[in-house]
Amino acid sequence: MSTRTLPFAASIVSIAGLGVALFTFFILHLTFVDEIEHLFDPHHIVELGLLTLFPTSLLLGVSWLSKKSFRETVRRRIAGWVFGSMLSVGALALLVLYAIEIPLLSEKASFMLPVAAGIGANAGFIIGTNEARAIQHADASARAELSAEFAEAERVRLKHLNDLLRHDILNSVMVIQAMADVLLESNPDETARDRLERIRRQSDLVTELIQNVRVLAQLPTDEYELEAVDLTEILTVEIAALNEAYPAATIDLTIPEDVYVHADALVGSIFMNLVRNGIIHNDSDAPHVSLTVTKADDTVSVRVEDNGPGLPAYVMDTLFEQQEHTDHGLGLYLVKTLVEKYDGTISLTSTGDEGTVFTVALSAVSASDPLSIRQ
Repeated sequence: MSTRTLPFAASIVSIAGLGVALFTFFILHLTFVDEIEHLFDPHHIVELGLLTLFPTSLLLGVSWLSKKSFRETVRRRIAGWVFGSMLSVGALALLVLYAIEIPLLSEKASFMLPVAAGIGANAGFIIGTNEARAIQHADASARAELSAEFAEAERVRLKHLNDLLRHDILNSVMVIQAMADVLLESNPDETARDRLERIRRQSDLVTELIQNVRVLAQLPTDEYELEAVDLTEILTVEIAALNEAYPAATIDLTIPEDVYVHADALVGSIFMNLVRNGIIHNDSDAPHVSLTVTKADDTVSVRVEDNGPGLPAYVMDTLFEQQEHTDHGLGLYLVKTLVEKYDGTISLTSTGDEGTVFTVALSAVSASDPLSIRQ
């Protein structure tokens, strides 16, 4: 037991000891003052029941309290209320006994004093626990207010970061890409073309990184909404944009009409990343990536296949983990994060000299499926 819980534990022991002492005092008084055969008279049995009731109810309340998540200082306040009320009501009972001239060693006093103390202790426990709940509620409200303020500040910060990436850094990278493309078309020197190709590939990687950071900045940290998303429409738009961005590559899409999955607006980033990986890390003369979507029962499977050189062996064990110094780290980590967010799965189906295949499985839904809130 930690030192922080010792005062409260001592209070529990004290309350239990008090109940036992009061009960024992009453039994001893009945035993030695009255004749022993009167112990089981009906009115004595009623008195014994009342004397047992108050310590028992108090100990049950203490057992309940020990399971609650009140702070130690609040628990001590409850214990203070118990002893303070017990002493106050007990003192009041003594004054009443004195006023009506009942001796303290009489049978009536031996019953009235423990009952008064028990009533006071239970009343103090009720008052203390109600105060503790009020304190706990006030603390929760204060934490919620601070959390809301922090969340708003974080939202503003992420918005500024997103704007910076989109308007400033990404635009500058696009200028570099465009200039590299112009120079590649007009420069016949092989050495220069090789260097320009490297500039183009690196700028593609930077663009991919920026896009992924932007998506990560949009990921919610607490609650988020999932709904029926038209995957057919999203992939058609995304593939058209990728074909325009990478004219040297061939990107094919095979998908039925009206395929809906349980996701949100970020679902397209999964396949944008997989396709870009299949193009950017592809050393063939004619990069080719194909997406094949099939629907079976309640699952939509998307097979993404490229004709690249395959994944190196050293990245296989940490393929979907966040890496700081690899080409595949952030993109595939983001893909896995989004897939898991949608309760889907992603697997590396195959990889080798003839290319790499990833398979993504998402939950199939109908267009009318209701919105759901996930945490």
